Amino acid sequence: MTTADFADILAFALVRLAEEESLAQAAQAANPGRWYAGSGLDGWIDIACDDGALANDSDERGAVEAAAAQHAVRQQPAATLARVAALRALLALHEESGVVPGFCRHDTHPSPCLTLHHVAAIWSWHPDYRTEWKL
Repeated sequence: MTTADFADILAFALVRLAEEESLAQAAQAANPGRWYAGSGLDGWIDIACDDGALANDSDERGAVEAAAAQHAVRQQPAATLARVAALRALLALHEESGVVPGFCRHDTHPSPCLTLHHVAAIWSWHPDYRTEWKL
């Protein structure tokens, strides 16, 4: 792979992180506080936050299946924002070396290193993900 490949895969990952950050910030602004799942009717689960329900049996949004509710709660804005920050820091560690062009500055592997490929694979479902990035 080339320096252009490194720039492309890094840009792809950074754009996806910016999208996730933007959505999490909007969700946090609309529903501040900790999110949690509580019992609803007929085995369905209400998703709520400290300042009120996000989805429950009593409104048009409806409740969700238990596994989906637990998954949604784990994706609460604060957790997503923490993941975005951690992944950005990880990507910064693996930038291309200015000392040895074409190699990762963290682990001296050819750039883009395996770490960048693994991070980009988080969004392998995305239409902009390139099949040549797959390990």
